[in-house]
Amino acid sequence: MQLNIKWFDDQFNIELSTQEGKDPFMTVRGCRIMNGQNGEFVSYPATKNQQTGKYRNHAIGSDDFNAIVIAKAK
Repeated sequence: MQLNIKWFDDQFNIELSTQEGKDPFMTVRGCRIMNGQNGEFVSYPATKNQQTGKYRNHAIGSDDFNAIVIAKAK
């Protein structure tokens, strides 16, 4: 599997393809790298619940996947 990062200003897209040069079979748009209490993390696109004020992510990556995304994004 090939993981590519495409930056757009302060956001980036994560593209997954079967191999280099192939069209992506999955894209997650609007990701960011944020700094939190425990260090850097991938902030995936989210929607805010108007009643509770809490955000719900549209995608979730494992710790290992997120580490690879952060490394490639830098």
